[in-house]
Amino acid sequence: MKKNKTLKYCYYSIIYTVIMIITLFFVKLSLLSDFFHGIITVTLSLLFIYRIFKDRLLFTPFLFPLLYMLFFGFYELKLRINMTEMDSFSKFIIIICMFFWLTITSLNKYVYRQSEIISSDYYFDRKSFTQLIYSLFLLSASMMIYEWIRAGGIPVLRDDVEMFRMTVSQSGITHTFAIMMKVLAVLVISFWFSRKGKKRGFLLSLVVFLSLLFMYGTGNRGELLFIPVVSFLVYSVLFKPNRKLLISGGIFVVFIIAIFPIIRGISMYGDSYLDNYARISRFPKYSFLMPLYDSLAFNFEILNRLFFTFPDIVSWGLGHYTFFVYIPFIGRGETLSQLQNRVWNNNFYGGLTSTFLGTWYADFGYIGCIIGSLLLCYICNRLYKQLIQRRDYCHLVLYSYTFYMVLIGTYSNAFNFVFICYYFLIWFVLKISVKKRRLN
Repeated sequence: MKKNKTLKYCYYSIIYTVIMIITLFFVKLSLLSDFFHGIITVTLSLLFIYRIFKDRLLFTPFLFPLLYMLFFGFYELKLRINMTEMDSFSKFIIIICMFFWLTITSLNKYVYRQSEIISSDYYFDRKSFTQLIYSLFLLSASMMIYEWIRAGGIPVLRDDVEMFRMTVSQSGITHTFAIMMKVLAVLVISFWFSRKGKKRGFLLSLVVFLSLLFMYGTGNRGELLFIPVVSFLVYSVLFKPNRKLLISGGIFVVFIIAIFPIIRGISMYGDSYLDNYARISRFPKYSFLMPLYDSLAFNFEILNRLFFTFPDIVSWGLGHYTFFVYIPFIGRGETLSQLQNRVWNNNFYGGLTSTFLGTWYADFGYIGCIIGSLLLCYICNRLYKQLIQRRDYCHLVLYSYTFYMVLIGTYSNAFNFVFICYYFLIWFVLKISVKKRRLN
C-alpha cells in the first residue's frame, strides 16, 4: 500500500511540474499571459493540496512546496499595479526547487504511515516540567517588561505601533529571552494534550494566558500566531482532527493575516490607508483584500528585485545573509533587509521579506536556492521520520515547531540563530520532563 502511494505521489509531482514548465514555456513565447499562468498555478496547487488533505497528509512535508507555489501563483496574477516582471529562468528555478521537495517527500515512506503517533510508553513528569516552565517564564516575562520599559511603552498601545515595534529589541540576546515565552506556552499546551480529562492547573493556564497577552502586546501578528498555530499543529499531528476543525483553523489563520495589517494601517494612517490600496489595485472594488494579497504574494516581488540586484549591483554574500549576520558576538554588517533599504533607497521603516529563497539567492545565487530547498526539505523529512520512529512527545513538538518555521518560508527565512536556540530549548525541557514507563 505504501509503495503504491509512493508511486502515485511521484507521478503527481512529475505531472504537476511538467504542466508548470509547459505553461511557463508558453509564457516565454507570449502565447500565455502571466495572469493566466497564475490562474493555472493557483488551480493546480489547490487541487494538489486537496489531494493531500483527502489522504490525511496535510501536516506532512508535502504541504510547504504546494503552499509556496500557491502564493507564487498569486504573485503571477499581478493584482497590484507596477509589479515587476520575473524572468522565465528565475521562475523555472522556483519550480525546480519545489519539484525536488515534492519528489523527495514522495519517496519518504514514513510520510504515509497513519498509525498512532505517540506511544503510551511515554509520559510527562509534572513536577520537573512545571518547575522548568515557571522558572523560564519568569525570566522571559522580566526580559519582555525590561524591553518595554527601556523602549518607552507597549507597542500595541501606541498609535505608531508598526514603526515603534521595530525599535523595542534592546539586543539580540534580551529579545530572544523575551519572546521565549511563546515556546513555553506551546510546551504547556502539549503537556495538556498528553493529559486528556485531567486538570490543567491554574498556574500553567496563567502562563499560557499571559504569554498570549504579551505576544499581543508586541503588535506583531507573527508572534501572536505562533502559540495557536504551533499548538494546532501539535494537536493535528497527534489526533488527526476532522475536516471542519482543519477548515476552521485555516480560516482563523487567514483572518489574522488579513485583519492585523488593516487594523495597524488604519490606526497609523486613517482612512487614507485603504484609499491608497484602491489606487494601486487592479480591481479597486476589491481593494480591501489587498493587505491579504500583499502578505501572501508581495514577498515574491521583493525576491524578484533581489534577482536584479545580485550580483549586478551587490556582490554575493557567501553565507553572510543566511547564517553569519544573526550569530551574536560574531554577526557583523547589514542584514539583507537593511541592505535592501539602502541600495533601493526606499526609506522603508522595517524589513522587506523575500521568502526563504531571498537570503539563499543573495548569498549563493540560483545554486543557493536549490541547495537551501534541498536542505530544508531534508530537515523536515528527517524530523518526520524520527517522529514516526520514536513516537515520543519530544519529537512531536520538535517536528511541529520546525514545520511551522518551514511554512514561514513562504514569507521569509526563519532558520537562524533564534530558531536554533528555541529548538534546543524544546529539546532540553522535554528531555528532562518526558519519561518512559518502566516495564514490570
